[in-house]
Amino acid sequence: MSIDLGDEPDGHALMDGVPLIDHHCHGVVSTDLDRVSFEALVTESNRPAPQGTTTFDSQLGFAIRRWSAPVLDPEQLL
Repeated sequence: MSIDLGDEPDGHALMDGVPLIDHHCHGVVSTDLDRVSFEALVTESNRPAPQGTTTFDSQLGFAIRRWSAPVLDPEQLL
C-alpha cells in the first residue's frame, strides 16, 4: 500500500487510509475466571501489584471498573 504524505507529513496524513487492526490480545479464555486469573490477564507486568493495591488500582483498572462493572460484579471489585 502506498500513502501520499504530501509536502509536509504529519501523523494524520501518515495514517489516512490505513485500516485499524487491534492485534493486541492478552489471551482468550472460554471459561469463567476468578479474580486472580482475570487480573493476571489485564497487565503487562510479570510482577504482582504493589502491597496494598491490586491491578484494578491503575488507569486500566479504573477503566475496567468504569465500563465493565455491571458485568464483573462491582461488589467484588471494591
